[in-house]
Amino acid sequence: MPVNDAPDREDAMANCALCCVAGLVGSTAETERKLVQAELTGGRLSAEDIFLEYATQKLNIARSNMGRETLPAQVSGVQHWLTSHHGLNVNAISDTTNPLTLGNLVDRMNQLAIGTRFVVLVMQWGIFAGQASAAHWLIAERIAGGFRYTDYQLDVPAEMAELLQRRRGTIPYGAPSVTDGPREAFTAASDPGNRYMALSVANAAGEATGCCVQCYITTATCGAMGLADDCDELESLRAFRDEVLLATPGGAREVAEYYATAPGIVAAIDRRPDRMAIYRLLHADHIAPAAAAAAAGDNATAHRLFRAGALRAAALAGSEQLLAASS
Repeated sequence: MPVNDAPDREDAMANCALCCVAGLVGSTAETERKLVQAELTGGRLSAEDIFLEYATQKLNIARSNMGRETLPAQVSGVQHWLTSHHGLNVNAISDTTNPLTLGNLVDRMNQLAIGTRFVVLVMQWGIFAGQASAAHWLIAERIAGGFRYTDYQLDVPAEMAELLQRRRGTIPYGAPSVTDGPREAFTAASDPGNRYMALSVANAAGEATGCCVQCYITTATCGAMGLADDCDELESLRAFRDEVLLATPGGAREVAEYYATAPGIVAAIDRRPDRMAIYRLLHADHIAPAAAAAAAGDNATAHRLFRAGALRAAALAGSEQLLAASS
């Protein structure tokens, strides 16, 4: 959910504020932000102003009911985006009026299959007020032995990162954070007082999917080639990941490193005018032959080709920093 995809700190904070009110994401938030600024003030709004003005004037929400009334709209907006833009089935686990403790949420998520992805809403919960005072979105994936959480909303413009770092002090803003437990925007670690709900995400056939929720290099490449999320290449490489790499400590570490760096590599490639040429090259030289090797049981060749493809993707992305992180 690219809510922070903005040119500077002010726009990024305004986009986030608007998303928190109306459940808008990506370019929709950017478009609506400009309309709201022109309509309500005729100019630029601070993050606090855009939140309050949009909620109170356009949505007629009383300030005392902000958490109670804005969060359902936010959840609805995210669910609509995943369904309408990407054809995904989204089912709610709990809701914003009766959110769960982290332990209860994990128990519910554990009832679904390994590979299921979740969009998790974390709430700073006011016990006596019965509503959230702040909220934050994370992505989670059920893997063997637990969950992998990815926080894309920590990937903010440099100026905004500096401001938030000074304000909160303990959270490393920058590249997406990938951890085995939720790192939250409010605190460095999970707060027992917070409450949670989640949306489980599946494709139209009801199968777990990572496409459009987390774009890794293989998924992005196959998508660029017009291949479905259940194409032979992705199915073979996912089986190789789950049954071969994750079965060993070294392989599991490599997978974790890949998840930490791949979203940034894909984002860098997508900013290039020659992105399709890069994806065609990666598919022909690395992903397709690696998948074929994995399907044939040649794990050593599959690993070599896949690893080389990740390094080449980082190099083609044109970022020495990304290449260093992947080596």
